[in-house]
Order: sequence, then C-alpha cells, then structure tokens
Amino acid sequence: MNRLSRFAAVGLIALMVGAQAADTPPEPPMHGKHPHRADGALGHGPLQMLNRHKAELKLSAAQEKQWLAAEAASQAASQARRDAHAKLRESLAAEREKEVLDLAKIDQLIEQQREQAQAQQRAAHEQWLAVYASLSQEQKRLASQHIKQGMARMDKRMARKHRHHDGPPPGAPMH
Repeated sequence: MNRLSRFAAVGLIALMVGAQAADTPPEPPMHGKHPHRADGALGHGPLQMLNRHKAELKLSAAQEKQWLAAEAASQAASQARRDAHAKLRESLAAEREKEVLDLAKIDQLIEQQREQAQAQQRAAHEQWLAVYASLSQEQKRLASQHIKQGMARMDKRMARKHRHHDGPPPGAPMH
C-alpha cells in the first residue's frame, strides 16, 4: 500500500473511531475479567483457559506466586490497553476538531498505542510461559488435557459461527 493510501486509510479510521467515541458511552470497568468469559478467566492464552481447573493442578506455593503474578500482569496489560485506547479516542477527537487533519500525527498516535499494547501483552505472555515452565510433567499433562478440550470447544464455536455466517460448507446436504 502506498503512503498516500495508508494516510487515507488512517484518516478514515480516525474519523470512524472519533465518531464512535462521540456516540459511545464509556465502558464500565471490567475489574480485570475478560468480558466474554463466564468463569472470569483472564485473557486469551492457553494457560489462562485453565483458570477454572487451577485447583486440579495442585500448584506449589512458588507456582501459585508465579500464577498470581501472571494474572496481575494480564490484568495490568488489559487495563493499560483500555486506558491507552481511551486516550487515543480523546486525541483523535481533538484531531477531528481541526480544520485540516494531520494524518501523520494520527498514524503516529495509532502506531504508538498499538506498540505499547503489544509490549505489555508480550510481558504478560512471558509470565504465563514461566508459569507453564514451572509445572511438573504430571501438571503439564493435566494442563494439556484441559487446554486441548478448550481448543476443541473453540473450534466447535468457530465452526458454528462460520456455518451461521457463511452458510453450509460446499457439498453439504441441503435440509
């Protein structure tokens, strides 16, 4: 994509985000819980799927401490992302008030917000990997079973979603 097309796309995004910010009431605080999880597990990573099975893992005191640090890092990354997004919406709204948009500034704001969010999410991800590395072979086997079951449930949900949006797969019998 050439630079002019990118700036036009960024400008369009900025206008849409700004319009959304003006029309959307502020989101209620989530208290570190993922909004789509009934069990309140944090984030999206495989180990985070294990929150409801944590007791079965029988974590040692040291492992529990690492788990809590990883949860805290995930919560902090989520909160920082929400805060940065709110700040970005405010900045974009201010840019919209100008007679002539500064697309380079808008692009820079969006890119900075994305990079900061990725860095914080990566740090939380590293902590979850450290938790997994600390597990015994038996704990890893148990964790793997539950993660695989969670992935299978996700696959089923995605298949239902695609069937709903895309219709039946090619060659499927018509009912």
